[in-house]
Amino acid sequence: MIKEVGIFPYISIVVPVYNDSKGIQKCIEHLHIQSYPKDKYEIIIVNNNSNDETKQVIQTFSNVVYAEDDNI
Repeated sequence: MIKEVGIFPYISIVVPVYNDSKGIQKCIEHLHIQSYPKDKYEIIIVNNNSNDETKQVIQTFSNVVYAEDDNI
């Protein structure tokens, strides 16, 4: 329906992650190839204090917002 009328609201995609460096890389890659206009969304990755390579993987992407939540 949105495509038919040409209205694309700005959206935020929030993805929580914990110790899933391989999974988050694939997730971000797939979010970038979606058909929604790139100037109409942001990707926010919330890392829940992972102790593997998750943070480093996320930081290789320049067009995502990185947030870390170590209080959970």
